[in-house]
Amino acid sequence: MKTAARAARPSVGTLSAVTPELVAPRLSKLTHDQPADAAAAPERDGDERRMREMLDAILDEMPFELRSVFVLHEFEGMTRVEIAKMLVIPAGTIASRLRRAHIVFKSRLGALNR
Repeated sequence: MKTAARAARPSVGTLSAVTPELVAPRLSKLTHDQPADAAAAPERDGDERRMREMLDAILDEMPFELRSVFVLHEFEGMTRVEIAKMLVIPAGTIASRLRRAHIVFKSRLGALNR
């Protein structure tokens, strides 16, 4: 039974080609399609714009394998199991990538705030 399940999984090379296509639309929607609040104060708009630019800069620098897991978990609210099923990779790999993504995010955020 395990052999049949493994045979149905794409190879690592196939995953690297398919993963961006699965995740890219979600990443783009989250990082670029936020509606502007017409009634917002100008200072708040400026602060939000700076925060968005910082977030975009951090995410743009993050390797795709980490960024995709980070965004799906932190912004889409998907569980590790859901992400693992979507990307067809082990949940342990998702946990590892998510841990590394948090380290990268905190490190780069700290560097931007200096």
